Amino acid sequence: MLAMGGCQNAAGDPGGDSAAPVPAESVISSAHAGPPWYSVAGDGPEFSGSARVTTGPLASLNGFDNDAQFQRLWAYTGRVRSATVDINRAEPGADNRGSLEQVERVSKIAGHLVAALPGIGDGGLAVLDREKKGADRPLVRAHACSGNASVSVLMYVDGVINDEADLTAHSPELIAALNEVLEDLRPR
Repeated sequence: MLAMGGCQNAAGDPGGDSAAPVPAESVISSAHAGPPWYSVAGDGPEFSGSARVTTGPLASLNGFDNDAQFQRLWAYTGRVRSATVDINRAEPGADNRGSLEQVERVSKIAGHLVAALPGIGDGGLAVLDREKKGADRPLVRAHACSGNASVSVLMYVDGVINDEADLTAHSPELIAALNEVLEDLRPR
């Protein structure tokens, strides 16, 4: 999976007293895994209010495209700052829900806010870095998986997020951004 920023606390200690309690509701769907994905349509996802960065050190489309994997990171200016796709071509029948569970587990250990994003692919979650709690218009990373693909978006959300309920309130906009990425996935 592409780098998932902010998964350790500032001290580099993934444990300690700052770990958030694990709620009973899981972010992972019990539904069957999505289809085997192979690539992305066109030049990548488009987001309203954001423009893809195509030049300079943050230019989009870096990653891998070979028989074993398809990975891309697109950088944007505007509300959405980045989108990632990671497709496991070596195992088209793979189920990436385990990777999503790992992101959830590590994020909670680090004390980040985590909220389920229901109804997206095989599962989804939103993560707010613990250092951004209480900040106005924070960056939130939303993750989803579908079959052998994992996707994420990093985007600004309006307002202040202090707890899981505040993060959950932004679910519709985070799910909409993730759907933009999932809708661009293509089977072989």
